[in-house]
Amino acid sequence: MLDEIGETIIPATTTPGAKAAKVGEFMKVMVTDCYTQEQQDAFMKGISTLDDACTKATNKSFMDCISEERHAFLVSLEKEAKEFDKAVSEKDKPQREEFAAKKKPYDFVSSPRHYYTMMKQLTLLGFFSSKTGMTETLRHMPVPGKYDGAFPYAKGDKAWAE
Repeated sequence: MLDEIGETIIPATTTPGAKAAKVGEFMKVMVTDCYTQEQQDAFMKGISTLDDACTKATNKSFMDCISEERHAFLVSLEKEAKEFDKAVSEKDKPQREEFAAKKKPYDFVSSPRHYYTMMKQLTLLGFFSSKTGMTETLRHMPVPGKYDGAFPYAKGDKAWAE
């Protein structure tokens, strides 16, 4: 299911999509190895919540929807996630400022974001840091040259990955 969510976010076109980069496996590893228990719980609960919300909105499970239905559903879910994340940020603001005042901002652990926000961020990170994303979607240069901030860009050119 995570691969299908990723593929809806970054679909295959003339270049491979998120499924080809195995973002579902990437998400599992990142959530298990890098997220706090609270974040893991929010993410795992979000998987079933996503499917329930999709069934409620479309009368189909996420996996049974066609790509256009999946896309429309995720767009509506992203709007919900933005509002949720804004409220979480406001709620965490006093504690975040307290840690910053103590000059320990890295000790602050925020409340979990909306599960869709986590899924989308992990999809983007997993895809654009994968071999597939870097070599087939972006212009890859394994040995970087000098930085040229005025390098000419033509509309439609791929971005660089180093």
